[in-house]
Amino acid sequence: MKIQYPDNLDAFNLGRSRAEKNAASKGILFEKEDVPFLLQELQIKMGSSGSDDPASLDYRVAAVETFLTTMLSAGIDTATSLKALIVTGILRVGDIEIIGKIKKYDNAIPVSGRMLLGDGTAFVETYPTFAQNSVLQPVGICPPINASSTLTLTSNSSWFVHVGRIVSEITTLDMMFNVTTAITSAIWAEVGVFKGVVNYNGNASLSRVGFTDVSTVINSTGIKKVTVALSGITAGDDLWLAIGNQNSGTTPIVRSTVADELGQGVFQTLVGRISTAAIPVMTTIGGTGTAIPWITAKW
Repeated sequence: MKIQYPDNLDAFNLGRSRAEKNAASKGILFEKEDVPFLLQELQIKMGSSGSDDPASLDYRVAAVETFLTTMLSAGIDTATSLKALIVTGILRVGDIEIIGKIKKYDNAIPVSGRMLLGDGTAFVETYPTFAQNSVLQPVGICPPINASSTLTLTSNSSWFVHVGRIVSEITTLDMMFNVTTAITSAIWAEVGVFKGVVNYNGNASLSRVGFTDVSTVINSTGIKKVTVALSGITAGDDLWLAIGNQNSGTTPIVRSTVADELGQGVFQTLVGRISTAAIPVMTTIGGTGTAIPWITAKW
C-alpha cells in the first residue's frame, strides 16, 4: 500500500476489527497477522500531523504548546512562574475536555480555562468551583484613619467604590458598612454591585450586576451586612460596590474612609437611583476632597 503516515493515518483495510481478530485468535505467540493491527493502533494513538483526535498524543502535545504560548503572551514567564504554580494533570486548553489542577502556594485549585495575569499574580479564569472566600475593600484608598470619620449620603444620590478584580465567577456577595445616623422617611435606599474598568483619573462606565433594597436596614444605626444576588460576573471583572438613597426626612450618615486625594477614579458618584440608572451607568469621578463610604464585601 502507499504510505501516507504521518500526514494522514494509513488505510490498513484489515477486513475486521481488532476485537474480532482477538476473539478469533487462540494462540499466545506473536503471529504475522498481528503486525498490521499493531501498526494501526500505534498510528491512532500517536495521531497524524495536526490531529483533531483529543485522545491522540499529537493533539495533546499541541495543546500543551498552546497553553505555554498563552502564558507567555500574557506576560507569564513559564521558566519562573511554574516554580510557584505547580501543574498536576493536564489543563483544559481550548476545547480539550481534560481537567487537572494548579497548585499555588500549597493550595490546590481545580482549573478549566485560561491563565490570566491579574494584579501581578497568575490566576485562573472560570474556576475555582469550590468556596474560596475573599474580602474586597476599596482599592488605592486607606482604611478610616480615625473612629469618627463619616459621610452624609445626600438624598437622591449614589456612591460607587472600586474594590478590585474578582478571580472567580460568583453569584452572591455580602456587603458590610456602618450606619451612624439612620434614615427616616425613605423614598428608596439601595446597595448594588457593578462591574467596569477603572478610567484612571476620569469618569467611569459601569454595568449593574446586582442590587437590593436596604430601606429597612439603614433605618437603624450600627454595622450592617447585606447579601446581594449577582448575575453576569466572570473571572477578571473589576467590581464596584454602591450605596445610595432618597428621603424626605433624615439623611443617613455612614462611616467613611479618606478621600481619593489623587483623583485616581476609584471613587465615583451618580445623581439618581442604583436600580434604575440607565445602562451603561455613566458615573462622575468623586471630588478629591470628598470622603468615601467605607464599604467592604466578602464572596
